[in-house]
Amino acid sequence: MLSDKSRRVLEAVGISPDDNSRIEVGDLSRVIDYLRKNFSASEVEDLFQEITRYAIDNGRSSNADLYHSSSMPRPAAPVTPDNSDLYLALWQFDSIFPKIMLDIDKEQIPGALIYSAMRYGLLLDGDLIRDWRIKNFYDGLWRHQNTLWFELSKHVNSEPMIWRPDDMTLLLLVRYKNQIRVNKTTSWYQYLKRFLSPFLGLLSLPKQNKLIDVFRAILKNKLPSYLVDISTDRKRNRGLARDGFLRLITKKVPPVIRQSDLSWPSEDIASRKQKRSVFADLVSHMVRTSDNANELIRRASTQQLSPALRSVIKCAAFYYCRDTKFGKRLKASGVLRIANNLSQRFEQKFSECDPECLSSDQLQHMLNEVVESQNNKSIPNLIKSLNHYLWYLHNENDRELIDLPRFKVQKEDNWLYPSMVMPWEYVALKNILYRNLMFANDEYDYQINHRMLIALILGYRSGLRRGEISSLRYRDIHLEGLPVIVITKHEGFSPKTRSGNRQVVVGGRYSDDEMGLIKELLYAVDENTFSDERHVFSGYYKLTDSTNNKKIFEEISKAIRFLTGDKNASFHSLRHSFASLNLYRMVRSQLSPEYLEDDNLNYDTGEDYSVYLRRLSPLPGATRTVNPVDQISAEMGHASPETTLGTYVHSLDRLFPYYQRLMMPTFSTAQLATALGVSRQAIQKTVKANGERNLADYRDLMVRKLKSVSANVDLSDWTFPQRRLRIGVFTRRFEFDGCTWAIRQYHKGRISLRHLLTLYPGMRDFPLELLRDHGLIRHFSRLSTNQQKLHGDSIIQRFSDLVPSEQRYCCYRWGISRDEWNSGGFNKPRLIFESKRTQKAYVYLANKLGVFGSAESLVVSC
Repeated sequence: MLSDKSRRVLEAVGISPDDNSRIEVGDLSRVIDYLRKNFSASEVEDLFQEITRYAIDNGRSSNADLYHSSSMPRPAAPVTPDNSDLYLALWQFDSIFPKIMLDIDKEQIPGALIYSAMRYGLLLDGDLIRDWRIKNFYDGLWRHQNTLWFELSKHVNSEPMIWRPDDMTLLLLVRYKNQIRVNKTTSWYQYLKRFLSPFLGLLSLPKQNKLIDVFRAILKNKLPSYLVDISTDRKRNRGLARDGFLRLITKKVPPVIRQSDLSWPSEDIASRKQKRSVFADLVSHMVRTSDNANELIRRASTQQLSPALRSVIKCAAFYYCRDTKFGKRLKASGVLRIANNLSQRFEQKFSECDPECLSSDQLQHMLNEVVESQNNKSIPNLIKSLNHYLWYLHNENDRELIDLPRFKVQKEDNWLYPSMVMPWEYVALKNILYRNLMFANDEYDYQINHRMLIALILGYRSGLRRGEISSLRYRDIHLEGLPVIVITKHEGFSPKTRSGNRQVVVGGRYSDDEMGLIKELLYAVDENTFSDERHVFSGYYKLTDSTNNKKIFEEISKAIRFLTGDKNASFHSLRHSFASLNLYRMVRSQLSPEYLEDDNLNYDTGEDYSVYLRRLSPLPGATRTVNPVDQISAEMGHASPETTLGTYVHSLDRLFPYYQRLMMPTFSTAQLATALGVSRQAIQKTVKANGERNLADYRDLMVRKLKSVSANVDLSDWTFPQRRLRIGVFTRRFEFDGCTWAIRQYHKGRISLRHLLTLYPGMRDFPLELLRDHGLIRHFSRLSTNQQKLHGDSIIQRFSDLVPSEQRYCCYRWGISRDEWNSGGFNKPRLIFESKRTQKAYVYLANKLGVFGSAESLVVSC
């Protein structure tokens, strides 16, 4: 028999305790959620056991259901008895559409455009179609040279995605350019139904999602299934952002992102870690150095800590031996993260009370205030730690499980968009690292540059993570037979997931010079230590291995951001490049070479990729072939190909044109002349053909026709990667970062003027008299502290930003007020002047170049 409390629980989730209907897996999940929200952990366990025992004894459930807290339903087949009639009707209409598309009523034009975009342009995401219709089909059309694209958004706050219209849709856009009329209240689905209904002969059309499923079923006869699936929901595969797309089609890079705020640095600016109290640091230290829960509690008992910090310590001790809400055991780093995220915040928020003594409503209210006071970047990780804390209270504090409300985090621009390094950008970056290696100052500098080059190659060519590269042993690199790199668990290192134990093929992916570097690395090691446990990234001449490795990866990340102009780029972007380029090349190798597109992603970087492809090809007489997605996913160490497609591959859009040309119908000369508004002679002159003509041959003509309704993208300030690396050092926050230090070295005679100008080429544009002014150089060399040096760098940067006429005027003012600067230099403003003329010149320079930070205070004092 059920207790009254258990009966009320079942009734609360919509389950009658008196009938004999079956209690499914989903019902049990709802029961658990309800119990956690209203009872403590011990009561949850007792009540749930009572309810499940009752359900099994009465035949309303089974033991198997108890082991399935969630189910993963199989996706429905594309063609089912429910949609087979619509599938057949659309299949027949598919052959009719090319014949009627050029002569339809004005009311049918929007529907025809949407049908063409779905059928031939693979625009199957309902949100993107909606945005395209809202933009009246022509707004948001961008152009660069002969490339056209739309920028469509899934919702108002999301960054736009790139969609390149197919040739059929472009033909319709040209044909009906000045004839289309769109009603704002009519949805894209209504337009499509209005267009299709007269031709399909069906009484009614299904809902939007079911209609899209039928389009998917038709397209899967023409394209690989995964290309259709990712087109249906672009969350499953993100294309490149606008800048990434332009980098791809132009092989150029945008302007360098420089530090915008060059004002006097504030001493009040400090990170949360720097602001942590001594006690919060002590909590972190105890959690980090304790081996188990008992040791942590014992060490904490000897310290005078506030109740809030003791609560954080008990939470950390709880997770040393207990699982999370989802049945997962946290690693030591995860427990430490909870302590770091909560200790300082709890100490400030609960300074006068113990959070475990508050009521659930009071605690929830105060925790919400903690979250709301944080910046956007901190909120996601903080909420995770707070949920861990609330799960601890649920189990140990005899209270119900508190749920934090969902917080909307305003993401930065491009936060959803991927960052990858293009092949020509990788070559440019590799060349600059080669150059740095050749001009290394000493053995330590050579060693660091050599490891940077090896890390870059391993990240781009083999898609290895930072941790995998840092923990790579000499014995893990095998060059005999088919060269491979083995990633496996060993002392001090565990792969990120179980699938992380893998082999990554090297043969066919590395160029000759890259293989030479790898061989040089191995052969430089003594034969007796070749097969030992030594790490490749170890044994530095200075500092610890972890310090040097951190420096190496940070320097590469800075170089990638400097080169690509992408503030979201990092070393991990190389792993995205590995997935995107290798999957693209594997699929592209299976297509006919007749269908050549602007094949930028197949850019030759020196390796013989056919060696790798031949290794994967089936033997003579065999029928089994390699699935490209599964192969790349396995080499990246992913448990599921969905992770590879959804997160790392950003090149699938570049495969669409190959398949679109295969399924594109042909047209007669008369049809093309009518659609494009030109004479038959113009059509015949463009391409000589017998009979039907391919639309792809007339894409340039269609682009010219749409020039008046498309917005041109100005890339006059973009440059080539090779040129970018000559502009400045990629580690600088702005162009003249560190220039004051270099001037001090020049003043002391440690470097020459030529060396100074090589380090900062922008100084070559300065007036020559400034470079020869020893008094001015002496003023900069007197700036000794880091704060003063940064301020001196900002003065030079502001002077560089002036137009030449203003620079010459500053030189004139400097000549007038030179003697006035000798008393205080650039550190202390002068208040007494010999004349009004020198005073005005002095104040002008101080204000124009921000010498003393606040220009207003200087003017008042004068």
